[in-house]
Amino acid sequence: MEKRGYIAISSMLVIAAVVLVIGISVSLASVNEIQTAFSSKKSEELLSIVDGCAEDVLLYLNENNNLPSSVTSPQGSCSVVLENHSGTSWTFLVSSDNGEFKKNIRITANRDSVLSVVTWSYVQ
Repeated sequence: MEKRGYIAISSMLVIAAVVLVIGISVSLASVNEIQTAFSSKKSEELLSIVDGCAEDVLLYLNENNNLPSSVTSPQGSCSVVLENHSGTSWTFLVSSDNGEFKKNIRITANRDSVLSVVTWSYVQ
C-alpha cells in the first residue's frame, strides 16, 4: 500500500510541474506577442506622423518656395533637411523619432507653376 501512495504523489508532482512549465511558457509567449504588437503600433503611429509632416512640408514648399527646418503638429514633430536644391527641383528628408523608432521620408519634388512630387521613398 505504501508504494502506491508514493507513486500517486510522485505522479501528481510530475504532472503539476509539467503543467506549471507549460503555463509559464504560454504566459511568456503572450507577453512577447503583446510587446511585439505594441512596438508595431508605435512604429505605425510614427510613420503616420512622418507622412503628415511630409505633406505639410510639401504644402509649405508650394506656398512659400522654401522649406521649414521643422514641422510641428498635435501628433508630433519632424525635422526637415534640405539635401539638394537645383532650379525647380527640391530633394529633402523629413524625419521623426520617438526614442525607440526613427522614420525618414526622402522626397524629390519639382516646383514650377504647380508642385509635383517626383519621388517619395521611406529610407532607413
